[in-house]
Amino acid sequence: METKVNKAKGKDFTDISVPVKKYLIVSGLGFVALAAYAARLAWVYTTFGAFPLQGVIILLGLLIFLINVITSKCVYTLKEDEVEIIKKSIFKKKELHIPYDKIYGIHHFKNQLMKPARYRYTHHMYNQLDNREIWSLLYDIGDLEKIGRVMMTGSAAFWHEFSLILPDRVGIPQEEVIAHVYQSMREKLIASGKVSPELLKKLEEAEKEKEMTFEEGIEQLRQEGTDMGGEEYEVTLDDIKKKEGFVEEGEDEQEEDLTEEPNEENKK
Repeated sequence: METKVNKAKGKDFTDISVPVKKYLIVSGLGFVALAAYAARLAWVYTTFGAFPLQGVIILLGLLIFLINVITSKCVYTLKEDEVEIIKKSIFKKKELHIPYDKIYGIHHFKNQLMKPARYRYTHHMYNQLDNREIWSLLYDIGDLEKIGRVMMTGSAAFWHEFSLILPDRVGIPQEEVIAHVYQSMREKLIASGKVSPELLKKLEEAEKEKEMTFEEGIEQLRQEGTDMGGEEYEVTLDDIKKKEGFVEEGEDEQEEDLTEEPNEENKK
């Protein structure tokens, strides 16, 4: 199974994941609480003469965690042949480069009791104080049984540009992405030569005699996902565009033409 990829046009498109302002205010209150806790530890030390080691360790741990979250910044860049994802904070930096032809698809993240696929890697590449929708990018890591997953956020404009590069793979239901994963794994398993002739023959016969179409198989996966604790309705790219009021180039011009036509008729 090959992933259809359109070459990115023009300059690289970049988006970022940073803390939302209202969450920064809450984080500020967190620093105030930590300052009060530090004052409490100092009072214990000066009053009783005992150094509160456990309290200091807890204070430092919470302080490092809070600073790491606030300073964390994720940069997503759509390059010519790959998507570059960089997450960095004051303490660490992580970088991923994923070729477009290795991407199975991108779907809206939803909590489930059971995972629909086996993930060898799950990278959380977004700021924890970014309140936008979280998306799962599934990609091929060369394994016959497991895949990679990147959890990320982004604006409607970013996902729109991504969808132009990977048509019908961005902002689609999870079941469609998993269907592409299963189909690719099946093809790789057969091509690896690790399948016995008897099993290969059965697979070929099952392929010829299968009663379900690709779309029916996706619908079955969707039902299984709901049964495993997932939500029946999934957020799509169109939902995000409506939520953010995103309008594609050309659509606004068409709307202007529609509004101008009646005015011209009224003048006549």
